[in-house]
Amino acid sequence: VDVEKLRRAVLEATRPANASKTLLDTTCAATSNPSLPVLNKKSILAETTGSGAQVKVWRAGAAGPLMVTCKGQVLNNTSPLVGSHSSSQWNGCDFNGGTCKWQSGISHVSQSKYCLLGDPVPCVEHGPGPEEPAGPLETIVVLTQPQWGAYYHFLIDALSRVFWLHAQHPAVLVDPKAFFHLGMVNEVGQAWARLAGIQTTSDGANRLLDGYWTARTVYFPPGNECANKVRGAEPFVISRMRTAVVSAAWAPSGPSLPPMGAAPKQALLVRRDPRVPRYKEARVILNHDSVVSKLEELLPGWEVVVFSDYPQPPDPVTTCQMFSRADMILGPHGAGLSNLICARKGTPVVEFQQWPHSWDFELLSLKLGLPYRGISTKMEHYGPGRVDLNRLQTAVLCSLEQVAGLAQGQDFLGAQTLSFAAPPAVPPQKQPEGQSSSGVSTGEPPPQHGNPPAHTTETAQGGSPEVAPATSSPPEQAAAAPAV
Repeated sequence: VDVEKLRRAVLEATRPANASKTLLDTTCAATSNPSLPVLNKKSILAETTGSGAQVKVWRAGAAGPLMVTCKGQVLNNTSPLVGSHSSSQWNGCDFNGGTCKWQSGISHVSQSKYCLLGDPVPCVEHGPGPEEPAGPLETIVVLTQPQWGAYYHFLIDALSRVFWLHAQHPAVLVDPKAFFHLGMVNEVGQAWARLAGIQTTSDGANRLLDGYWTARTVYFPPGNECANKVRGAEPFVISRMRTAVVSAAWAPSGPSLPPMGAAPKQALLVRRDPRVPRYKEARVILNHDSVVSKLEELLPGWEVVVFSDYPQPPDPVTTCQMFSRADMILGPHGAGLSNLICARKGTPVVEFQQWPHSWDFELLSLKLGLPYRGISTKMEHYGPGRVDLNRLQTAVLCSLEQVAGLAQGQDFLGAQTLSFAAPPAVPPQKQPEGQSSSGVSTGEPPPQHGNPPAHTTETAQGGSPEVAPATSSPPEQAAAAPAV
């Protein structure tokens, strides 16, 4: 019996009698969340252009070095240069919540000693706090966004911003005097940074920072919009990040990435293991074993691979290889699905949604060209839950139908395959308290992403920015551009 034809026959047989002939709009609708607002795919996939797509460059003035907080906010003395009613547009999550004190039990700031690349070698006993900022350093590239140090926000919101630097200021990436504020300095952060093209190691050549640091020059790439505004990270950086990290994970000297669909096909199941200490067993799937058994039943001839965080997750290179090798990816809402950044276009994703649904991974899947299905559950953000096996069956069968359709040239991704020059007009989003809604306008034409655009250089005293010509010269020369 042809298994693929059997699956399609099962879908047709279970289609409601009064439904339309489009399978994905009927039977498969059971795995969409009826409470989710219709996503504006065109707006979500539109790349930012103009001044909003420029890396900002700030230089210290008479008031002294610039300050970078543990949250990734840049201050001139005590005045914010981004966020909190500053003149710079900021659409990321706000800077108000959380703590930067390293000794706090709820802080993500490093509590261990780390040293930086340099001669002599500068070291700190822990992530510097607001009362004891470290530095000054010559150059800091600020990538950190709230929530700093949390895996999803580190990987998708923060690290992806470095690809603006790749496009506009590539010389900074190899400048030994340039350091990268990423909010995560451990080996996980180091390994992901290397995959993204930052030359850094934890033993002797560290260029990553967290906590409070001061600098003479700060590079600030465009931020990624907070996902609760239903847009999420910039498509420009997300697509380039996937290409870079997957290519680096499957380096020429190592194993080769198997072709998509190579036997045996793999279903990668993300598991939040209950043996890992976590607050109130947050999003642990209580019927995990039943889910595995159901997948084995639905996917004969496939290999079901469990991606577990017990006793600890695989290293970033192995993680990226696992997600890019997968032919289907399933799992609960949580950090593990952040690794979708390594999944190949067309790989179906099934998320066990928390309640209420948070669309972080639905947005990420859309930008990566991953057919997405969500299984609604009663699982709260801070609590365990169960997956309905009937819904799981529908989601898996529908995902296989999508893959079959893609192989036949059908487009189940909708607007995902299109490219738009600018976002359409949309109603303004309400700004969170303490966040500026004003933008920075330079009057420059929208830059082409393939060429370095003009960059904005501002003194710490503020004032109108001066647009300096784009340059590929060393950072020391770029920083010496005339200021207002």
